[in-house]
Amino acid sequence: MPANGHPQYTNWGLDYADASQVSLGDRAPWGGWGHDGLMKSPHIKETLYGLDGALTHEFDGSFLKSVEAGLNYTHRKKTKTVDELDLFLKNGREQVLVDSQYLTDPTSLGFAGFGDVLGFQVADALDAYYDLLPLEDAAHFDKAWSIKEDILTFKAKANIEAGALHGNVGVQIVQQKQSSSGVRINQTVSPIALSDVTITDKYTDVLPSLNLSYDITGQHRLRLAAAKVMARPRMDDLRANLTPSFNGGICAGDPGCSPGQTVNPWSASGGNPELQPWRAKLLNVAYEWYGGNATYFSVSAFQMWLDNYIYTQLRTADFSDFPLPSTAESIPDDVIISPIGQISQPANGDGGKVRGIEVSGALELGKLTPILTGFGVQGSASYSKFDLKPNAEGSIGILPGFSKWVYNLTGYYERNGFQARASYRYRSGFKGEVVSLFANLGYPMILADKQLDAQVGYTFPEGTNLANFGIQLQVNNVLNSPYRTTYDVNGTRTLETYDKFGRQWMLGVSKRF
Repeated sequence: MPANGHPQYTNWGLDYADASQVSLGDRAPWGGWGHDGLMKSPHIKETLYGLDGALTHEFDGSFLKSVEAGLNYTHRKKTKTVDELDLFLKNGREQVLVDSQYLTDPTSLGFAGFGDVLGFQVADALDAYYDLLPLEDAAHFDKAWSIKEDILTFKAKANIEAGALHGNVGVQIVQQKQSSSGVRINQTVSPIALSDVTITDKYTDVLPSLNLSYDITGQHRLRLAAAKVMARPRMDDLRANLTPSFNGGICAGDPGCSPGQTVNPWSASGGNPELQPWRAKLLNVAYEWYGGNATYFSVSAFQMWLDNYIYTQLRTADFSDFPLPSTAESIPDDVIISPIGQISQPANGDGGKVRGIEVSGALELGKLTPILTGFGVQGSASYSKFDLKPNAEGSIGILPGFSKWVYNLTGYYERNGFQARASYRYRSGFKGEVVSLFANLGYPMILADKQLDAQVGYTFPEGTNLANFGIQLQVNNVLNSPYRTTYDVNGTRTLETYDKFGRQWMLGVSKRF
């Protein structure tokens, strides 16, 4: 891979910035897209409101310091629609050159060795060159949905303080009701038949938690935390949309179908309005040592048991509500067509384990020698790994958002009104979960991220004309680190995205009163 991260092009043989050689048209190398352009405009409306109330009672001279109890209600509604238009060149979709009135300065792709490419005002040229027609295929209708969630949470907590032991124990009882509205998109008939559907579901989770801290001495402390937790699924995974398909050629070829044989030609893809949350159990233990105002050391270990995980699965479904399409005539009359088929949809499945260890600390270097008074360092490093059960591993592969290594290190100097600080952080590569092409969800591999930030400042002392005034200069992303993603091409990781966002400089002045 080149030093700047981009593949380099050579000998392309055409001036792509020459408006007399570059024309508008549908020239995909595999025979064309069937249209000359595409416009997609997603529209999302979300409504959120909640109510929260709690009561607290304190105790004197008791093992229990206080108890709290309360109620929380949250309502959420999210609706998504997408306007999609196919663009067709006028005059029979003949290729056409761009008129000079729409041209702009060429765009340079020199960073990839490609040179300049034609630039023009697309919005201004749209009406002059294209006819716009609504796109109404199955994929289009599957992008519209409406989800409602009503969550009622009963919560209670007891705060403990008994000598060296303090902490809390609590429980949440979460009652959840969800409603998903969408469409059944029958593409086995022509034109596509749509039928509205609304599916509701409800369930209750009991989530206990425990947090304890024990002071061994004034400097040494042990911590223990355990909890059962949950997280709501993605709302688009909850959509009620379903798109069936029918394999009319299931009996074609050799050996074909036998008289009296039962076949299952139905299949489908869609969301899952009965999808329930991710659920897990957590355990964390830690040791802490405190050596002063800015000196400490901590080591902690954690483990998470994933009771379930959401990923796309093949599940059995009943297609009795859908009429047999005309392609069913290709199946012999003496063959039994079963209404039972398979649907590919997100579902709660096997989970696994996530575990790891984190070390963090800070040190005032002046504790080592007076020469270093005012200097200090602080940082942390964590290592984690996961093990998924076979079904989950086969579908997910790598947990999205999971980095094996994460660490940061900060060095600083603060004395006599002067402050200087530099911070470096590193995150190893991970599987992303990002908005991709056409506003669809994508899962690229995001390469390691390395960031360096720095700042210097000075606060004028008392007794001067500028007393309590301060000035500070900050520089974020000193290294101008790139954001890079890759994708798999026949087992080889290939660069997909390479973005640099530049350094950010900030100069500030403050006054303390």
